[in-house]
Amino acid sequence: MYESSEPTVPVFIDSVKRMDDFECTRCIYYRLEFTHEPPTWPPSAPADGTYAVANLGGWAVLCGPGGAERFDSSIDIEATLDELAGDDDISFDLGYCWLPNAALEAADPDGTVRAGDVLRLPAPLFRLCCRHAAGQVGDEPWRAGFATSEPVVELSVSETEAFRAWRRTRIDKTRQRYRAEDYAKHRLPQREVSK
Repeated sequence: MYESSEPTVPVFIDSVKRMDDFECTRCIYYRLEFTHEPPTWPPSAPADGTYAVANLGGWAVLCGPGGAERFDSSIDIEATLDELAGDDDISFDLGYCWLPNAALEAADPDGTVRAGDVLRLPAPLFRLCCRHAAGQVGDEPWRAGFATSEPVVELSVSETEAFRAWRRTRIDKTRQRYRAEDYAKHRLPQREVSK
């Protein structure tokens, strides 16, 4: 098992591939780039403690809200992402990495994982996955990183629920804005479909 004082990194299941020669799952994560030097290991946060990041060289990955290890509510998520969006020295985007499906099966023996679920990876394993996605590490060393007697990937049920609630809220806000009268001039005209 990975023993580390480093944070675990949240990744989101994007797509599970189940082909004979490709049994992998693509995951996404929040990637941050800085116009100044990024925070250093161990995880750091700005003075006001609004988010926690893990430095990966010239960039960082979002690990959680400040003062907490995990995103346990949609309010935490909204506050953290709003803070990042308001900081002109930070750009954030989505990155991706791959996990072998066997790692998911070990984390969730019931086989209920699906797109949108949040997994937590130990930071050293996350770095290995990023190096694999960038073509810096081959398949064998990458798979070997998952070959332990205990699960190394954790299904985070509370974060899965929080991010699903946050996404629903964002969708509802977008719908309300779209339907608002002052937005009407920006909508494409709705036409009937000819028969």
